[in-house]
Amino acid sequence: MYTNNPYAQAGWYNPANPHSINNQPWGVDSHPPTFGILPSTPNAGSILAFRFSSCNPNVLNCVVNGPKGYPYFNITSSPHFSSTTITRSDGHVIAIIYWSSPPVIQSSLIPHQTVSQWLPLHGQQNYRTMTANDRVYGWYPRGSHLCLCSAGPTTPELYARVSRSGNEVLLEIAPEAIQLGLLEFAIIATMVLQSGKRIDP
Repeated sequence: MYTNNPYAQAGWYNPANPHSINNQPWGVDSHPPTFGILPSTPNAGSILAFRFSSCNPNVLNCVVNGPKGYPYFNITSSPHFSSTTITRSDGHVIAIIYWSSPPVIQSSLIPHQTVSQWLPLHGQQNYRTMTANDRVYGWYPRGSHLCLCSAGPTTPELYARVSRSGNEVLLEIAPEAIQLGLLEFAIIATMVLQSGKRIDP
C-alpha cells in the first residue's frame, strides 16, 4: 500500500482520508492546488464548459455547445450507426469513427489507427492513455467524473473532466488545455468514451 499517492495529492478520490479536498467542486478549493492549472483564488469562470446537447438518441448524434451556448461542433452518425463524423461549426471535419470491429479513427489530428490503439487501456485496465500532439495524457475515473490529466512520473496536472447528467454530457476544460491544443482531441475522446460502443478488441 502506497502512502505517498501522487493521484491522491492531485485531488483524486481517497476514501482513506476523510479530510480529502477532492469531493469539493472543481475550482472551489480553500488550499492552493497542486496540479498547476487551477487558480489559487477560486475562479470557476476560467473553466470552459462544452455541453453535448440535443442528443438523438445519445452523443453519436448531438450538438456540442461551448461558452455562451455557441455551437462549436456537430456530431452526426450514419443511419445505421456504422460511422460517426465530428465537424466544427465551420463544416471542417475533424474526425470520422468507423464502428467496425474493431472501430477505426480517421482524422487529420490523429494517425490512422484503431480507436483502442489511440485510447489503450492501462494499469489494471482502469484508465486509458491518449496521445495528442506527440504528448501522452491519461483518462482516469474519479468519482462520477472522467478526468484528463498529464501522464508520467510527476504529479498529474488536471486538464479537463467529463460528467454525465441524464442524456447530456458535459466537458469542462481548463484554459491551459486549450493552449496545448487539446480541445478537439478531448471532444473526440469524450464522444468515443461516452458513446456506449465497445472499442476494445
